[in-house]
Parts: sequence; C-alpha cells; structure tokens
Amino acid sequence: MILEAKEIKQLPIGLMEVKGKLDISKNSSFKLNGYPKRVGGYFDCSYNDLSSPQGMPEEVGGDISFEYSNLNFLVGLPKKVNGELNLIGNQLVNLKGISKKIDGSLFVSDNPLGSLNDLVGTKIDNSPQQKFLQE
Repeated sequence: MILEAKEIKQLPIGLMEVKGKLDISKNSSFKLNGYPKRVGGYFDCSYNDLSSPQGMPEEVGGDISFEYSNLNFLVGLPKKVNGELNLIGNQLVNLKGISKKIDGSLFVSDNPLGSLNDLVGTKIDNSPQQKFLQE
C-alpha cells in the first residue's frame, strides 16, 4: 500500500493488517494511531513530523524506516525488527527503547547521540547473506 505524500492524517482505526509493504512517508501531519497492527513487508514512515514511533504496527515483516521524522524517543518500536532499522536524521540523543533484535543493519547517522550505551544487550545481525549460506 503506497500512500506516500497523499496528505493523509492517519490510517483507519480497525485496519488490522497490510500484507505487503506500507509506505506512509512524506505526510507532514500524519499521526500513528496503532493501526494497522501488522505489516507483512517494509514499513516506511520517513519524512513525517513525529516525536516517537509510538502507535506504529506491533509487527513488521521487513525493514522499518523513520528517516528524517523528527523522532526524539524510540518508545514504541517492536522488540524485533525483521530487517533494517533506519533512524537517520532525527533528534535522538540516546537509543532508549531500541529494538532488542535487528535482523539487518541499524542506521543512526545524523542524530545528536551522546552515546551508544543503550545498544548493550541488542543483537544486530547485519549479514543476512552469511546467514543464508549457513542454512
């Protein structure tokens, strides 16, 4: 479902699942409201004016991107990311609330981070090719 730059404010309450990717990027007044509950593929919420990912889908089957979305906090991210996690260009001073398992690369450049201490205990597997070869 591609809703990039459509000037939508939120998704319908009660929308439970999007089986493929969900692109809701570039909707400046968009607000996350807890729906859909699940996205089967890539979830792109980049270039929106948010303070946190609170209200994003609970389960995402692919990459997650909040690039340049003015995030100050990470509360609301799922515990596991089934792909890359892109947090480039936000207002993050720490990584409290970061997902504990990321099955891809983590991108945090262009943030005023004070330290990376909140990554302690986080598992990042950014070598899916190697994982594939071992199976």
